[in-house]
Amino acid sequence: MVALFYNGYRNPNGTITITEHLVKMFEFFDEEVSVYRLRNKPGKPKTISTAGGTIVEEVTLEQAKKIVDNNAALMIHFMHDKSSEQELAVKLIYDTGIPFILHDYRGLVQDIIDAAIFSDARIVFIREPFRQTFVKDHKHIDTIHIKHPYIRHEVIDGLDIVYNAVSIPRIGREKKIELVCEANNMLHDKKKIMIAGADSDRLYAHFTLDKKFPEWRDYHIKAPGIDSYALSCMSRYVIDLSELKGDGGGTQYTFLEAMDAGALLVINRNWIGFPNSEMIHGYNCIAIGTPAELANVVSNSLYMQLDGYVKTLKNHSPEAIGEDWLRVCYER
Repeated sequence: MVALFYNGYRNPNGTITITEHLVKMFEFFDEEVSVYRLRNKPGKPKTISTAGGTIVEEVTLEQAKKIVDNNAALMIHFMHDKSSEQELAVKLIYDTGIPFILHDYRGLVQDIIDAAIFSDARIVFIREPFRQTFVKDHKHIDTIHIKHPYIRHEVIDGLDIVYNAVSIPRIGREKKIELVCEANNMLHDKKKIMIAGADSDRLYAHFTLDKKFPEWRDYHIKAPGIDSYALSCMSRYVIDLSELKGDGGGTQYTFLEAMDAGALLVINRNWIGFPNSEMIHGYNCIAIGTPAELANVVSNSLYMQLDGYVKTLKNHSPEAIGEDWLRVCYER
């Protein structure tokens, strides 16, 4: 059995999606998979997110240690606060050396790093530039880069193109939604970029977007029951202008879903400014650097060969990377 320990939040974020794709990927290899969450006082099993999805069983630290000792295991780490769950995750790494995914810089807390050093736990990075940034200061820690696992969606029949362009990622400072708002000020109504991400950073939404771009909520789609893949299928352009500190080059799930849906993917030029970037302008994305460039892209009827999409998706398939992920879970 493969035991996955989810150490993250229930609001929309990439750690929820990667957990769900890991489950599907391991099941592709006929592995039994269980997902756990650490709690001082476990309650009834819950879904991994407020929107539903993978069922998570809550366990104590002592129960978790026994599970890790007797099974292949991996932790998906994202938390960056002083919660009791974070403290339990640190203790589990200290006591078992469980390998864990460091999703991005926001999970880079000293307690987790100290635990990895003490227990010789391997840290998995899903984008090589972030791993390279990390090892500059932590050369003595065991690290590995493995691409995002991605299971392609089944084709959804009956979906038509409804939107010219949709910004898919959640509302957050690192998602650069203000660039979308600035571009919208240059566009006619029929070409406006709809903003579909969940409002997960309310301080950013209020103090940045509401104050600078009060009209942005006119273009905020609230579509319960419609996931990001379906929205991508309904859009000509999918926009994700994310910019993460010391990170980029590789994929995010919004990227992979846009490719899977066949939409034209538009990303931040700063995202691809790394050596050996997996994301390449004109191959599997369109990279822009300013709101004016974004407005120009979505106001024109562009076309891009899909060969780059097909090859990128193949590189993230279970056949391409599944054994690497299994090896990390089993070899401790």
